[in-house]
Amino acid sequence: MRRGLVWMVLVWLVGGCMKPLDFGQVKDFKAEPVWTIDLFYSYLAGSDFYEGSVPVMEVHDTIPFEIFTNRVVRDGLKRMLIYFDVTNPFPASFEFEVEFLDGYNTVRQAESGIIRAASENSPSHEEFVIEINKEEHPDIVLTRRLHLRLSRLDSTDIRRAPGYLTIRSKGDFFMVIQ
Repeated sequence: MRRGLVWMVLVWLVGGCMKPLDFGQVKDFKAEPVWTIDLFYSYLAGSDFYEGSVPVMEVHDTIPFEIFTNRVVRDGLKRMLIYFDVTNPFPASFEFEVEFLDGYNTVRQAESGIIRAASENSPSHEEFVIEINKEEHPDIVLTRRLHLRLSRLDSTDIRRAPGYLTIRSKGDFFMVIQ
């Protein structure tokens, strides 16, 4: 008797909690993942801004940026945030510029900022965030390389200055996948 009552309650609970599946909900489903990738890490000694005893007023590099060769990313991008975290231990100021280049080296977007000189006891720390919405800049998905430029804004001698100017970068890519 007790076993029959338990079965009856179990069947009633399981049967009462079931609803027909609505497969139509899948039609309206949109996945909105956020992809985070490390872009690069760089460090420069004070002596890197000199050729012998002659100051180099600008250093630059071009790095690959091939995330948009992936069709899912290219088609699904809503917006992206590119972060640059810069620590400057030198008593010198710099201008930092980033250019988003397509396959033909055409600049699709450019941003810049100032890296302040370090104080006597503590390095300067700057964070640059570049936000690009695909709706406002649809050509951004043509980007294949990033051109980075550091320009010295003063002539302070940093050849023997201790430490390294470091630049860390990452990107957050906000997607819609239907």
